[in-house]
Amino acid sequence: MWSFIPQLFYDFLARIVPGSIVMVLTAIIIFGLGDFDSFSLSGLEQVEQLTFVRVFIWVLEAYLIGLILGQISEMTLARLLKKKFKKIEKESKTKCLEQHNRIADALGKPVLRIKADDLPAIHSMRNHLRHVDPADAARLLKIRAERRLCEVLIVGFSILWPIDLIFLLLETNAERLILIILIPVLTIIFWARVLRAQRNLANGTTVGWLFRIP
Repeated sequence: MWSFIPQLFYDFLARIVPGSIVMVLTAIIIFGLGDFDSFSLSGLEQVEQLTFVRVFIWVLEAYLIGLILGQISEMTLARLLKKKFKKIEKESKTKCLEQHNRIADALGKPVLRIKADDLPAIHSMRNHLRHVDPADAARLLKIRAERRLCEVLIVGFSILWPIDLIFLLLETNAERLILIILIPVLTIIFWARVLRAQRNLANGTTVGWLFRIP
């Protein structure tokens, strides 16, 4: 059975973390710096065990926001990146297969008489690794989580930037002005990170699978 811990880590890194970041930025845009309670925890002052309730509600809201933005990403960003991802995966398969055969030849072992196009899809190889090498699959899951974190933040920032611009025009403050500049810069950085993570994921999956096939 697939380990529960890696999946829990994926939910934390790919949903709760980006969801929390989007919540914080939304609070800064709407209410100003430091007034996060008014955004997500208003009306809870009289609740017993307030600290636990605050944390629970924060995590739940962050998870739901991350989940929703992730689905939006699947319908928008994923389609924009589909061709690019396929190109990256094809390049990775070709490169990794060549390197695998060079290592096998150097060690005096038989090389694989297949073409890169004959290799299974990356997701199929990754599913195979989940059964034959859970530790390596968990490492790949971390890369997937990092990629999804960046994808969710790209979508969230794309939504927040025009909202920030509107609020900035209505009432100028330093936080909103900084975000107007910072959000596009971070979006470019996360875009580059998505592509790099996809390449690392394709390389790691292909190498791991090649060394474990019969």
